[in-house]
Amino acid sequence: MSRCFFETDSGESVLTNSNSGSLPRPLSPNCKTKEIILTSKSPLRLHKSYRMDTGSINTGEHQWVIDAKLLKPMITAKNQEKFISPKFKMSHLTWQLEAYPNGNTPQSMGSFNLYLRLVTMPLAWRHITLCRTFRCNETKSGYTAVSRYEKNTSLGWPDFSLSLQDIKNRIHWMEQLTFTVNVKILQISLFKNDGELFYEARLDPYRALKKQSIAWKLDQSLLHEMKMAYFKKGFVSPIYNSMWCLRCYPNGKTQSGDFLVQLQLCGLPLQTGKLAVRWKVNCEAVRVSAGWTTNFDFGQSCWGWGNGQLSFEEFKKCDEFTISVDVTVDDKVNIVAMAEWEKYVRKSKRSVSPSASHKQQAAQYSCIEDEKKRV
Repeated sequence: MSRCFFETDSGESVLTNSNSGSLPRPLSPNCKTKEIILTSKSPLRLHKSYRMDTGSINTGEHQWVIDAKLLKPMITAKNQEKFISPKFKMSHLTWQLEAYPNGNTPQSMGSFNLYLRLVTMPLAWRHITLCRTFRCNETKSGYTAVSRYEKNTSLGWPDFSLSLQDIKNRIHWMEQLTFTVNVKILQISLFKNDGELFYEARLDPYRALKKQSIAWKLDQSLLHEMKMAYFKKGFVSPIYNSMWCLRCYPNGKTQSGDFLVQLQLCGLPLQTGKLAVRWKVNCEAVRVSAGWTTNFDFGQSCWGWGNGQLSFEEFKKCDEFTISVDVTVDDKVNIVAMAEWEKYVRKSKRSVSPSASHKQQAAQYSCIEDEKKRV
């Protein structure tokens, strides 16, 4: 049986052959921290906070911008000292960012830990499953994961995705420190009927089950940052076809100096709970290729290519670098069934006017708004 690294949502890599997932590990409510709440009335005006509305009910983006001259309280923070952003809206829900510039535990001292907390949620909702992405614009650090959120759940990126020293090294030229957070709601479950599914993101099953080839070509700016990466610093690709993205730890995540590539699931087709996937990573610049067959679902959504594939030192010799991945869903029966379904859908579309199709889509989104108003 092939063995590769399964990445849990807590940020711990576990070598496993198991198909069982693991629940996200929220920020411990018993963690003793000094809180600095950053509001417009705070004497420490450490932030400018912008909300960027994508115009969709299930997606959102938010930026937390911190002025360079006011970064001192963060870069001089003590271990477990906590900074809280103002509350903001994404996907019609209320959120808050929590930062521990010097780590939130003694073991993570020196790690700039960032968490996203869900502040409010309709009372009828039991939990939501979402794809979340964190990025630091100045350092190129990034992280994407699929997570389950309940009210007051707070989840972050792995320790040392960004280090406090990384920011200190740039403080003399950085005009600001910017964190960008993106979310996409994949599922909404209700309390009634033992978690009845109330909403599911629309992902075309036929297209999702077809073979996909994705290529992450690193531009020179990102390539430079990766070559300077310290142990555990992470980077993330764009999301391809609303379904897949790549996570990369050039200097290793569990083993220093061991270049790590991970394939992250970002969405599932309708009425699909789990996919058996054959995937192959190719890095032509270093003539490295590795392939696996693994199960992906929202509980177990990320797999890595294992240790010993490529060293950080070999990677640093490259003038150009592209990570290519071929993804094939290992389910021929489903693919044939979806091909038949596509023929049926195309035939049905000929008999439905465009205006009627738009009304049907609008009706699905409006039902969510109605439910929120009702509760």
